[in-house]
Amino acid sequence: MEANKIDARWLEPLKTGEKAWIFHPEFEPEDDGLYAHVLFLRYDGEGKQWLCDAVIHTLATLYHYELHEEAGMRLKALLPAWQGWETVHELPEAMQAKAQALYEEIVQELIEEGEVKVQETVEVYRDEENCLEEIDVYLNKEAIDASTINWFVKAYQKQSVSLDPDFYSFEEEIE
Repeated sequence: MEANKIDARWLEPLKTGEKAWIFHPEFEPEDDGLYAHVLFLRYDGEGKQWLCDAVIHTLATLYHYELHEEAGMRLKALLPAWQGWETVHELPEAMQAKAQALYEEIVQELIEEGEVKVQETVEVYRDEENCLEEIDVYLNKEAIDASTINWFVKAYQKQSVSLDPDFYSFEEEIE
Protein backbone atom coordinates (compact mmCIF):
# COMPACT_ATOMS: atom_id res chain seq x y z
CA MET A 1 0.00 0.00 0.00
CA GLU A 2 1.25 3.46 -0.73
CA ALA A 3 1.12 5.98 2.08
CA ASN A 4 -0.37 8.61 -0.22
CA LYS A 5 -3.42 6.35 -0.72
CA ILE A 6 -4.24 6.59 2.97
CA ASP A 7 -7.05 9.02 3.71
CA ALA A 8 -5.88 11.18 6.62
CA ARG A 9 -9.42 11.08 8.07
CA TRP A 10 -9.01 7.35 8.64
CA LEU A 11 -6.11 8.01 11.00
CA GLU A 12 -7.83 10.59 13.21
CA PRO A 13 -9.13 8.07 15.80
CA LEU A 14 -5.59 6.64 15.98
CA LYS A 15 -3.87 10.02 16.32
CA THR A 16 -6.26 11.23 19.01
CA GLY A 17 -5.88 7.99 20.95
CA GLU A 18 -9.59 7.25 20.62
CA LYS A 19 -8.66 3.86 19.15
CA ALA A 20 -5.50 1.75 19.26
CA TRP A 21 -6.25 0.28 15.83
CA ILE A 22 -8.93 0.30 13.13
CA PHE A 23 -9.98 -2.14 10.47
CA HIS A 24 -8.61 -0.97 7.14
CA PRO A 25 -11.53 0.98 5.64
CA GLU A 26 -10.94 -0.38 2.13
CA PHE A 27 -11.11 -4.02 3.25
CA GLU A 28 -14.28 -5.21 4.94
CA PRO A 29 -13.56 -7.57 7.83
CA GLU A 30 -14.63 -11.14 7.16
CA ASP A 31 -16.82 -13.02 9.61
CA ASP A 32 -14.79 -16.21 9.32
CA GLY A 33 -12.00 -14.98 11.63
CA LEU A 34 -9.26 -16.27 9.33
CA TYR A 35 -7.67 -12.83 9.00
CA ALA A 36 -8.04 -9.15 9.78
CA HIS A 37 -6.60 -6.16 7.92
CA VAL A 38 -5.88 -3.34 10.36
CA LEU A 39 -4.14 0.02 10.61
CA PHE A 40 -2.37 1.37 13.69
CA LEU A 41 0.38 3.79 14.63
CA ARG A 42 3.64 3.21 16.44
CA TYR A 43 6.48 5.48 17.45
CA ASP A 44 10.10 4.42 17.12
CA GLY A 45 12.90 5.20 19.59
CA GLU A 46 13.45 8.59 17.94
CA GLY A 47 9.80 9.56 18.31
CA LYS A 48 9.06 9.15 14.60
CA GLN A 49 5.48 8.09 13.87
CA TRP A 50 5.02 5.00 11.68
CA LEU A 51 1.79 3.92 10.03
CA CYS A 52 1.43 0.16 10.33
CA ASP A 53 -0.71 -1.64 7.77
CA ALA A 54 -1.06 -5.19 9.08
CA VAL A 55 -2.80 -8.27 7.75
CA ILE A 56 -3.07 -10.75 10.61
CA HIS A 57 -3.88 -14.34 9.62
CA THR A 58 -4.43 -17.57 11.49
CA LEU A 59 -1.57 -20.01 11.13
CA ALA A 60 -4.05 -22.39 9.51
CA THR A 61 -4.33 -20.04 6.51
CA LEU A 62 -0.55 -20.22 5.98
CA TYR A 63 -0.75 -24.00 6.31
CA HIS A 64 -3.55 -24.12 3.75
CA TYR A 65 -1.50 -22.03 1.29
CA GLU A 66 1.68 -24.08 1.79
CA LEU A 67 -0.26 -27.35 1.56
CA HIS A 68 -1.71 -26.42 -1.81
CA GLU A 69 1.60 -25.06 -3.12
CA GLU A 70 3.27 -28.37 -2.28
CA ALA A 71 0.39 -30.39 -3.77
CA GLY A 72 0.59 -28.35 -6.97
CA MET A 73 4.33 -28.98 -7.31
CA ARG A 74 3.85 -32.70 -6.76
CA LEU A 75 1.01 -32.85 -9.26
CA LYS A 76 3.21 -31.10 -11.84
CA ALA A 77 5.88 -33.77 -11.30
CA LEU A 78 3.32 -36.52 -11.95
CA LEU A 79 1.48 -34.80 -14.81
CA PRO A 80 3.89 -32.72 -16.91
CA ALA A 81 0.93 -31.25 -18.86
CA TRP A 82 -0.32 -29.69 -15.61
CA GLN A 83 0.09 -25.90 -15.64
CA GLY A 84 -2.09 -25.02 -12.66
CA TRP A 85 -5.76 -24.45 -11.89
CA GLU A 86 -5.85 -21.28 -13.98
CA THR A 87 -5.39 -23.33 -17.17
CA VAL A 88 -7.09 -26.59 -16.18
CA HIS A 89 -9.96 -25.89 -18.60
CA GLU A 90 -7.48 -26.20 -21.48
CA LEU A 91 -6.86 -29.88 -20.70
CA PRO A 92 -9.05 -32.67 -22.11
CA GLU A 93 -11.91 -33.59 -19.77
CA ALA A 94 -10.41 -36.96 -18.88
CA MET A 95 -7.12 -35.26 -17.95
CA GLN A 96 -9.00 -32.70 -15.84
CA ALA A 97 -10.69 -35.49 -13.89
CA LYS A 98 -7.40 -37.33 -13.45
CA ALA A 99 -5.68 -34.14 -12.27
CA GLN A 100 -8.45 -33.41 -9.76
CA ALA A 101 -8.37 -36.95 -8.36
CA LEU A 102 -4.57 -36.98 -8.10
CA TYR A 103 -4.54 -33.55 -6.51
CA GLU A 104 -7.05 -34.58 -3.84
CA GLU A 105 -5.04 -37.74 -3.17
CA ILE A 106 -1.81 -35.73 -2.81
CA VAL A 107 -3.43 -33.22 -0.45
CA GLN A 108 -4.84 -36.03 1.71
CA GLU A 109 -1.45 -37.77 1.81
CA LEU A 110 0.33 -34.53 2.79
CA ILE A 111 -2.18 -33.99 5.60
CA GLU A 112 -1.99 -37.57 6.87
CA GLU A 113 1.82 -37.65 6.78
CA GLY A 114 2.16 -34.19 8.34
CA GLU A 115 4.67 -33.25 5.66
CA VAL A 116 3.72 -29.59 5.57
CA LYS A 117 4.62 -27.64 8.69
CA VAL A 118 4.37 -23.92 9.40
CA GLN A 119 5.29 -21.62 12.25
CA GLU A 120 4.21 -18.23 13.52
CA THR A 121 5.83 -15.39 11.60
CA VAL A 122 5.86 -11.65 11.28
CA GLU A 123 7.18 -10.19 8.02
CA VAL A 124 7.71 -6.44 7.81
CA TYR A 125 8.23 -4.38 4.67
CA ARG A 126 9.41 -0.88 5.53
CA ASP A 127 9.00 2.24 3.41
CA GLU A 128 11.39 4.61 5.21
CA GLU A 129 10.48 7.56 3.01
CA ASN A 130 6.78 7.41 3.93
CA CYS A 131 7.17 5.98 7.46
CA LEU A 132 5.01 3.02 6.46
CA GLU A 133 5.32 -0.57 7.63
CA GLU A 134 3.39 -3.27 5.80
CA ILE A 135 3.14 -6.28 8.05
CA ASP A 136 2.10 -9.87 7.30
CA VAL A 137 1.41 -11.84 10.47
CA TYR A 138 0.58 -15.52 10.98
CA LEU A 139 -0.47 -16.52 14.50
CA ASN A 140 -1.47 -19.90 15.89
CA LYS A 141 -4.98 -18.81 16.88
CA GLU A 142 -8.36 -20.37 16.19
CA ALA A 143 -9.58 -17.01 14.93
CA ILE A 144 -8.30 -13.48 14.56
CA ASP A 145 -10.55 -11.55 16.90
CA ALA A 146 -10.37 -8.22 18.73
CA SER A 147 -8.36 -9.64 21.64
CA THR A 148 -5.76 -11.14 19.27
CA ILE A 149 -5.53 -7.87 17.35
CA ASN A 150 -5.19 -5.91 20.61
CA TRP A 151 -2.41 -8.22 21.78
CA PHE A 152 -0.51 -7.97 18.51
CA VAL A 153 -0.84 -4.18 18.18
CA LYS A 154 0.34 -3.54 21.75
CA ALA A 155 3.25 -5.97 21.42
CA TYR A 156 4.28 -4.60 18.02
CA GLN A 157 4.13 -1.00 19.22
CA LYS A 158 6.54 -1.98 22.00
CA GLN A 159 8.58 -4.04 19.50
CA SER A 160 8.14 -7.03 21.80
CA VAL A 161 6.17 -9.54 19.75
CA SER A 162 6.95 -13.01 21.06
CA LEU A 163 6.26 -15.82 18.60
CA ASP A 164 5.87 -19.54 19.18
CA PRO A 165 8.99 -21.17 17.63
CA ASP A 166 7.27 -24.56 17.15
CA PHE A 167 6.21 -25.89 13.77
CA TYR A 168 2.63 -27.05 13.21
CA SER A 169 0.64 -29.02 10.71
CA PHE A 170 -3.12 -29.28 10.77
CA GLU A 171 -5.31 -32.33 10.39
CA GLU A 172 -7.83 -30.78 8.07
CA GLU A 173 -8.17 -28.04 5.53
CA ILE A 174 -9.90 -24.72 5.72
CA GLU A 175 -13.21 -24.88 3.91
